[in-house]
Parts: sequence; structure tokens; C-alpha cells
Amino acid sequence: MQLNWLERYYQQSRMEANGRTYEILGFRWCYLGLTQLFGETTLPDTHAIQGMPTLSESGLDTSTLSKMYLATRYYEAVHLACATLTLPIVCSMLLYWHLGLFVYASTLFLLHCLNTFQERYKRCLCWLLLQKPTSEPAQSATASLSTDVQKTAPKWFTPAPFETIKFYRTLGIERLRRIVLNVTTSTMLDTHQRANGEKHSFMSGHSQQHLHTFQQQTQTAEVSHIVGVLLHFPFLWYFLREGFWTGGLYVLLLNFANGYCALLQRYHRVRMARILQRHR
Repeated sequence: MQLNWLERYYQQSRMEANGRTYEILGFRWCYLGLTQLFGETTLPDTHAIQGMPTLSESGLDTSTLSKMYLATRYYEAVHLACATLTLPIVCSMLLYWHLGLFVYASTLFLLHCLNTFQERYKRCLCWLLLQKPTSEPAQSATASLSTDVQKTAPKWFTPAPFETIKFYRTLGIERLRRIVLNVTTSTMLDTHQRANGEKHSFMSGHSQQHLHTFQQQTQTAEVSHIVGVLLHFPFLWYFLREGFWTGGLYVLLLNFANGYCALLQRYHRVRMARILQRHR
């Protein structure tokens, strides 16, 4: 099905296209904090991009930027879904007039809303960089950088001996992976690609650069889902204490989904480790 309305939604408006509006509103500082927290590649600001004669000045290549551009579409959809799922909790806290949890739930809701704009800001930066003339040195520079950073990955993200492909498939993670693939195909591919039957793949290649980029994405996603579980515990405690079983079940389902998605990221890294072993 061709989701033309989705393509129109993802297009930047004239006001936000150059990214300056977001930087005036302070999104740049938030963006820098998040990239440092999760170890992601930091894109230059709009002023620096305008002063770059070629793309090689940014240390990035067209392939990496294109994937970052498309990834913002997926993560924007995720934050919109999270905001929508948090809204019933906000309404419940307002209905039962628990002021503290209402403020807390409202804060989570607003953070998800702000993160949707954060992804749009990142998409603006990617688009500006993709307009620059390309050259070969950018790709080699990115590849060497990726190899160096990959060696410093935190030990927590390294799969344990018991974490095997068979173990995760027994838990049903492979089925979840296929569902996520369908969602990413709908959000990260344009109408023409979907019409041609193309499918989105988490790993577009097996080079050091591709593996490092993919590893960064799984680490960021795993931490985000674990934090999501922890942030919902106050609501679970309140609903169960007051005997609101429907609300408690709703939060349990949200936590279960977050926990399962965190396991999916670890499953990705297990599969990636097998690819690395084949290429040794």
C-alpha cells in the first residue's frame, strides 16, 4: 500500500527546511547531549554546514548520511507512538487527580513530543549535507573512525555466552524482528521503493563502517527501551496499590513491549557477532 500521506508528513516545511528554526529554539543543545550520551555520530550545525565546500569536510559519506536521514523517519514514528501510548496514563492521573504522577506523566508525554521534532531537526541536517558535492576521502575517514570507536564499546553491550541465536529465537525474538522490519519498511522507504517490493534491512553491508553504525543503533535503542521500562514503574506501582487493575495491565504490557524490544537489540548484536566471525 502506498502511504502518500506518510510521505507528505515526513517532508520538511519551508520554515524548518534549513534547520535554523530548530537551533533558535534550542534543539541543538539537546541534540549534542543525546549524541554524547549514546556515542552517536554528531552532525555539524547549520552554520558549519553552509561553510563546507564539499561533503568530505564533515567526515561523512553519502551512504551513511542517507541511512541516518531515513532512520530519523523511523524514530520520529516511534516517538509519536510512545507519546500516543503515554496519553492514556496522563488522562488517568488527571482523572484520579494524583498531581505528582500527572506532572510526571505529562513530562514524559512532552519529552516524546519534543523528540519527534528532534528527529526532524536531524533530518534537516542530513538533507543539507546531502546537497554538498561528494568526494572519496570522506568514506575512508568514516571507516577508520568507525573501527576505532567500535573497539571502545561498553562491555555491557557484549553478548553473554548463553545469548545465542537459538536462545533468542526460542523467546520469539525472530518473529518480533520481522514485525519491526515491516514497520521500518513502511517508514524508512519511499513510495517508489515500496511499490517495487523493496524491503528495509537493518544491515546494508558487512564492512567495519556498516557494522559499527549498526552497533551504535542497537546500543542506543537498547538503553532507550530499558529506560522506558524504568520510567513506567511509578505508574505500575500506583495502579496496583490502588487496585486499578486495568491501568496496571496496560503499564505491564508497555513494559513487556519495551523489554522485548531491548532483547531484540541484543539479538541483533548476536547475529552481528556471527558475521564478524565469518570474516576473520
